[in-house]
Amino acid sequence: MFKDKDLKFYGASSVGARGQIVIPSKARKDLNINSGDDFVFFSHGRALNLVKASQIEKMLEEMNQNLIKKTKQIRKLIKTKVDK
Repeated sequence: MFKDKDLKFYGASSVGARGQIVIPSKARKDLNINSGDDFVFFSHGRALNLVKASQIEKMLEEMNQNLIKKTKQIRKLIKTKVDK
């Protein structure tokens, strides 16, 4: 069903009266989520994403490296088109 090997489904949860959501225990274990951990929330389209605050710098560095790689690929492609 999922093609991305890093994409896992842990179950479902509902929002309580105080706006709280229970994170499934398997997700907490796999992702090393502990009581008191801080999270950053952001959206992409209609999806709500949360990232452990301690992982934001690493995530941004990975995104930056991917952007640099894609930029190099685009520049190479443009150069190839221009040289023709």
